[in-house]
Amino acid sequence: MASKTDPVAPREPSYPTEAEQKWAEHGAVIVTTPQVEASLDGASRSESQTVKQALGRDGFLSSSSATSWLGPQGDNPWNVSYWTQAGWSRRAREASRKSGPTSEAGPLANQQTFRAWTCGQLYAPGGKLGVAGSEGVMSARGVFGAAGTVGAHGFARDENGQYVREDGSVVRSIEVKKPDGTVTEVDLAEHYEAEFAQSFPDNDTSWMTRAVAKRVTEDAATANLGSTVHMKSIAADGDKIPFTVPTDQWVTVAVVPERRQDSFRLTLTDRQGRFVAGSDSRSLGNAIQVQLPAGMELCATVEYVGTDGVSSSLTSALVQATVSPVVAFFGALYGARELPEPGAYRLFCTPSARDSAAVERHEGHQARVCWLDPSRGR
Repeated sequence: MASKTDPVAPREPSYPTEAEQKWAEHGAVIVTTPQVEASLDGASRSESQTVKQALGRDGFLSSSSATSWLGPQGDNPWNVSYWTQAGWSRRAREASRKSGPTSEAGPLANQQTFRAWTCGQLYAPGGKLGVAGSEGVMSARGVFGAAGTVGAHGFARDENGQYVREDGSVVRSIEVKKPDGTVTEVDLAEHYEAEFAQSFPDNDTSWMTRAVAKRVTEDAATANLGSTVHMKSIAADGDKIPFTVPTDQWVTVAVVPERRQDSFRLTLTDRQGRFVAGSDSRSLGNAIQVQLPAGMELCATVEYVGTDGVSSSLTSALVQATVSPVVAFFGALYGARELPEPGAYRLFCTPSARDSAAVERHEGHQARVCWLDPSRGR
C-alpha cells in the first residue's frame, strides 16, 4: 500500500510558455479544499462552522444540493435544463430588449453587481469560500447563470451539449452591452457530454460535464497528491478534460458526487502532465480555485477513490423523502435517463469576471506553484 510519504513524481525541465511565465511572475495563487480545511485550525469558530457547513456533506457541493443530479442541470424531466434544450431564442431576444439578464441591466454586464455579491473576503475569488461566492460555481457566467443551460440566451443544444443557432451553426459566446455603452463578449457555459468534453480540443473555462468514473486501485486512492503513484493513476484511470484559459481570470473547478457515500479526487495538471494542484478531502467538497493568465493550458482530472461509510443526515433524509415521489412520477411518465450509480459525478469549470475583486495574497489557505518559480515555496 502506498504511504503518505511517496516521493513526488519527477518533473522534466522544459522551457515555459509565455502564459506559464506570466503566471509565475504574477504569483500563481491557488486555493484548494485541503488547504482551506487545514487553515480552519486557526480560524474563528464562526468562520470554521460557516466553511464546514458550506462545503460539508450537505453543503452546496454535495449529492443532495442543487449542483447535483436533483438540481436544475441534467437530462431527466425533473431538471430544468431538460426543458430548455430545444431552445427559446426568440423570447430570449425579447427579454434582452426589456432589461433582461443578458442586457446592460443584467449580471453579465454589471460588474458592480458581481462585487456586491461577493459578501466580503470569505466569498471573494481566492477566499476560503470563493468557490461558493458570486464568482464560483454559481456564477452568472457558469452553467447555473445567465450564460448557462438554464440561462437567458435561449440557444438550443445539440447531442454533444454545444449551443446552436436556429440555422444549426455552433455558438460559443454572446455580446453583452455594458451600462457605459461598450460591448463585451461573454463565453457561454455548456453542459457537454462526457466523451465530447474529454476530447474537445478547443474547450474554454465555462462548462460542466457529467460522467461515471472508474474506481482507482487501493494504492492510488491512498497516495499523496503529486506522488508518483498518484500521477500514474491519473494517466491510467482518470477522466481528463483539457481546457485553455481565454482571458486573465480566476477559474473555479469543482467535482460534485451524485451519491452521498462516493469520494473523488480532483487534480489539475499542465500541458505536459505535471502536477499543478489537487483536492482530495474526504469530509468537504473538493474544489480548486486558481488565478490564471490568458493562454494557459491545463487539464482537469477526476478519479473515483471509493466509498465512505457515512450515514445519512437529517437534511439528506428529508431531501430524499421529498424528492423520491417526484422522481418516481417523472421517471414513470417520461423515463429517467441518468440516475446515480457508483462513480457518477459532475465536474464544473467556471470563470470569473475579468476585473473581479479578489482577496489579498499570502493568506494562510493560499499556495503557489513552486515548479514555475523555484524561489517560491508551497
